Amino acid sequence: YGLAPGVERPSACAKLTAAVRMWRDPALWCLSPTNLAFGFSAAFLNGYVNALYTGPQLGKHFVGYFGTTTAFLAALFSQLFGMAAVRVGRKGPFVLIGSLCFLAIPVLVLAFNLEGWRYFLIVPYVLQGCGRAVYESTNKGVFADFFPGGQAEGAFANQMMQVTLSFTLAFFFSASLPRSAL
Repeated sequence: YGLAPGVERPSACAKLTAAVRMWRDPALWCLSPTNLAFGFSAAFLNGYVNALYTGPQLGKHFVGYFGTTTAFLAALFSQLFGMAAVRVGRKGPFVLIGSLCFLAIPVLVLAFNLEGWRYFLIVPYVLQGCGRAVYESTNKGVFADFFPGGQAEGAFANQMMQVTLSFTLAFFFSASLPRSAL
């Protein structure tokens, strides 16, 4: 498991307390918007858009096709953004691109009502793929920059907690709030 000989694996309790201790670090919370945006966006797309637009307009099989497109584009954009970030020497512009992609998905739904979009419903999935690429690569690189070495495990545990919490809340709200409140 990557541990040096003679080094004991930390207990689950030790890992949890290390993650909770990091809550006092403002950097953890200043870096959270991309994590929260990814969680909300993924839940919104997978719950709301799939259920109200993609499934009814194109059928359940297109929910799978479009989901696959999102994952494929995330892998592709991740590579492209990684190479571009090395050339540019900064990660900030790519975090902005990903954030704007996450923002664009609910804006499309609210501003244009996706009724009748049919095959153009691929657009929110492309945006999710682009945003996910930033979340999966650039954003995790930023976390690694801010929390090196021994802090990394707690930082990445908190990153996953932020995503999971926002994903859960988005599903809860989309099931219990009317469309106008979303």
